[in-house]
Amino acid sequence: YLMSCSPPVVPNLQELASQGCDPIPVIDRKWGREMTWDCRFWEDLHLLPKSQNKEPTEKLLKGFFRYYVEEFDWSSQAVSVRLALTTQQNIISKFNLGTPVTKEGWYIEDPFDLRHNLAANCVKEGR
Repeated sequence: YLMSCSPPVVPNLQELASQGCDPIPVIDRKWGREMTWDCRFWEDLHLLPKSQNKEPTEKLLKGFFRYYVEEFDWSSQAVSVRLALTTQQNIISKFNLGTPVTKEGWYIEDPFDLRHNLAANCVKEGR
C-alpha cells in the first residue's frame, strides 16, 4: 500500500535493484520441483531519496487499513511486496503463486522465498 501512494511513501527495493544490481538467483527444490527466482534488492539505503509524500501518519494508517479492509479482495488476491501491485488492473491472483491456498486463506508472498505464504497460519478466528 505505501509503495502505491502518490507519491510513494517507500520505494520498491526489488524494483530499484533491477536497475543496475547483479541478480541473486535462489534455487528452490522444495516439493520435488525446482524453481529459480531473483532475490536481489536495493541495499544502499543511504542513497534512497526522502519520500515526497506529505500525508500525515494518521491518514496513511487509515488509508492502509481502509485499503486492506474495504478494497482488497482476500478471497482471490495476494499481497506481494516484491511486485507492489495494488491497482485493479495489476492485481496478483493468489491461485497463481507457488503455494496452494484456499479461497478462505490469506496469501502474503514472502519476497525472498516465493513458495512461502507468510499468512499461511492465519485462521478465520484470528481475522
